[in-house]
Amino acid sequence: MLSVYRSLQERKRSIDMSERFARLLEKAKKHYFDGNYQKASSSCRKILSKNPRSYGALLLTGLIANGESDYWKAVEPLRKAYKIRSDSDLVCSSLAIAYLKTGDCFTALQYCLEAIEINPDLANHRRNLAVIYEHLGNWEKAIESYESALSLSSYDLDCMRGLGNALRLIGEIDSSRDLFLKILQQSPFGPVAVESLSSIGYYDKGDRVEKLEEALKKARLSKDAEIAVNYALFSVYQKKSEYQKAFAYLLSANRKMRELVDFDSRVHEREIANLKRYFGSLPDRKDIDGLNSKRLIFVVGMPRSGTSLVEQIVDSHSEVYGAGELDLLMQSVARYESTEEGYSTFLQTATHEHFGSVAKYYVRTIAKFSPESRYVVDKNPRNYLRVGLIRLLFPEAKIVHVQRNPMATCFSCYQTKFAGAYGFSYDLEKLACYYRSYKDLMNFWNEKFPGQIYHLDYESLVLNFDRELKSLLAYLDLRYEESCSKFHQNTRVVNTASNDQVKEQLYNSSLESWKNYAAELDPLAHALL
Repeated sequence: MLSVYRSLQERKRSIDMSERFARLLEKAKKHYFDGNYQKASSSCRKILSKNPRSYGALLLTGLIANGESDYWKAVEPLRKAYKIRSDSDLVCSSLAIAYLKTGDCFTALQYCLEAIEINPDLANHRRNLAVIYEHLGNWEKAIESYESALSLSSYDLDCMRGLGNALRLIGEIDSSRDLFLKILQQSPFGPVAVESLSSIGYYDKGDRVEKLEEALKKARLSKDAEIAVNYALFSVYQKKSEYQKAFAYLLSANRKMRELVDFDSRVHEREIANLKRYFGSLPDRKDIDGLNSKRLIFVVGMPRSGTSLVEQIVDSHSEVYGAGELDLLMQSVARYESTEEGYSTFLQTATHEHFGSVAKYYVRTIAKFSPESRYVVDKNPRNYLRVGLIRLLFPEAKIVHVQRNPMATCFSCYQTKFAGAYGFSYDLEKLACYYRSYKDLMNFWNEKFPGQIYHLDYESLVLNFDRELKSLLAYLDLRYEESCSKFHQNTRVVNTASNDQVKEQLYNSSLESWKNYAAELDPLAHALL
């Protein structure tokens, strides 16, 4: 009789606990949907401390981490949730996002395809699939996925923008234009549509420029739309050689950009100082066991300095695969430190095992892009900050540093609306400060690693192409191939601000185009001294 009583008591406690967990989970969900991730996470931790296999708490923990952009933190709870409910398209799609953001596009693809198999009628899954294919450089599949998403949700503006951009990048200009004009019908002066139409010269004809100017004066535009229209007008008047008027619109666009993005020069200078302090006293470390870094080529430099052009030239070689503008190195580091400022913390606290883990994850992941290629190129200008880490993790890797005239580089940055990461570029003073810090750090790397960085001058490449090409290929231990000289015929898509330029033959008319704005850029010239 006593055993029956105890059994009933245990069952009652179990029911009470289940009800308590259910209440906690509902509370966590409410906090999550209210955007209070801290309280939602706290409730989930309480549940998981007593019930580590709570599917709802595991899923919600992963969703919170994704929402906070802590993608490495999201992977573990989502994988545990997947083991419990592999038939959940929400779990699969959340894992796809987490893996994409940690740099593993291939695992992301696997989970995204599973999500679509479970729920084929959700347009969002197919839009995510398109983005993954873009990262993999498979633009045919990306376009197919966008079109599939639009067949399920024909007025999904994100899908329409993504498809329009993809069509523009592969050269389907008419189809891209028609799609963006359709977007403008739904969202007049939508910033992405205006920017894309501007990039293909749509506003250069007829009375379209007058309509843009009229919109600035009379229409109630969003801040993003104002920025897009100002950039478009800058482009139009620059082509007309009306430089004073062009610069006025550029100045207006960048003033508004500074209201949306911020860059603290002091924080950046502290980062540079920390890097120099760390690597200045760094003792030699043993190579990481079993790691082959001979096939890695890093192309670094200032943005808009010619790094995309150099990658395009090298990718045109039959033994090389250009993986594009990856952030894989920092995504690998983010496993231990999830913020950009955490890079310095990682360097100070990482053990040899941590360095090994980062290196192996990077090499294993980048190898998937093209297992058969002798070399794989990682072209990320910001990796100039990580030259020391590259030398530490990949002692046999090749580093190509592309440098360009300071004024040409800085003005090219100033006139470009970047997708992200370059908040300094919209302010001439901050731009000059950033450039000086960049040169200072590159000088430090040269002293620290003499003869281990190949410096390629953009102007020399343009003016003495054959000589510079042969020298570059010799450094990379590659034989000359005519395809490298005909890089502009390479059909690969370059998803950066330099997409149009790398499809053209080299010309020297742009080398000193900044001089058209010499008076307006005088403060920049003095700040660079």
